[in-house]
Amino acid sequence: PPPPPHRTPSRWALAAGEAEEAAEVFLECVFHGQRVVVSGRRGHNERLNGVYDELPEDYGGFPVYADKERGTYIYRRLGAAVWVIGNRLGPPLRGGRGAVFAE
Repeated sequence: PPPPPHRTPSRWALAAGEAEEAAEVFLECVFHGQRVVVSGRRGHNERLNGVYDELPEDYGGFPVYADKERGTYIYRRLGAAVWVIGNRLGPPLRGGRGAVFAE
C-alpha cells in the first residue's frame, strides 16, 4: 500500500481543476490523527483516565494512542484481539519492566 500522506517522500503536485502543476513552494502534510478520551475511572483505576492522541506510527498494523502527560499508551496486543492500556508500547524488552494497567 502507498505510504500515508504525511510520509510521502516525493514532491506534491497541486491540482487546480483539470491541470496539475508541480509545487513551487514548500507543502507540508501534517498528521492530525484521532483522539481517545478515557474518563470516569476512580480509585486505583484512575490512572487509566487521560487524553490519548493517535501517533503517526502504527503498532502491528493498528493505530496507537499516547497520553504524553501520563506516559501511557493504548495499543492492540500482538497476537491477541485485545486493546491494552500500559506504560510502554508493547511487551517489556528482555524481561524488563512494563505495566499493563488494563486489557
